[in-house]
Amino acid sequence: MSEAAKIPAGPLVIGRYALFDELASGGMATVHLGRVLGAMGRTVAVKRLHAHYLKDAEFVAMFMDEARIVSRIPPHPNVVPMVDLMRTDEGLFLVIEYVHGESLSRLLRDQRKLGKPVPPKIVGSIVSGVLHGLHAAHETKGRDGKLVDLVHRDVS
Repeated sequence: MSEAAKIPAGPLVIGRYALFDELASGGMATVHLGRVLGAMGRTVAVKRLHAHYLKDAEFVAMFMDEARIVSRIPPHPNVVPMVDLMRTDEGLFLVIEYVHGESLSRLLRDQRKLGKPVPPKIVGSIVSGVLHGLHAAHETKGRDGKLVDLVHRDVS
């Protein structure tokens, strides 16, 4: 292996954000750990539309609709706020606040390894938080002040 092959390429810099490790990937996009560049930079999550969808007008429209709707959801403790939306030569990116913590899948996997179910109080708290967040999203209003009739397609 050459010496150059051992050197990591470093983060992908998109505008004022540096993208690092992949946090999750789904059918439409990949979410990366990101950082706002500069002395006061904070950690963010950056959702990047898969490259093969960039030329598909339907997928681009869905991604842009998601950004438009997310930006209209009033601040709520159970809804991750949008920070930015960027379109560059490298792709289409939705920047959201980063929420530090373990994923539900990790909690379930760890409990399964221990041979124990997740305690009911924890399950109830998680489900309650999700439902409160969904309710806040469903109460989102358009510019005309009317409900946007939002249906969330991806609860994860």
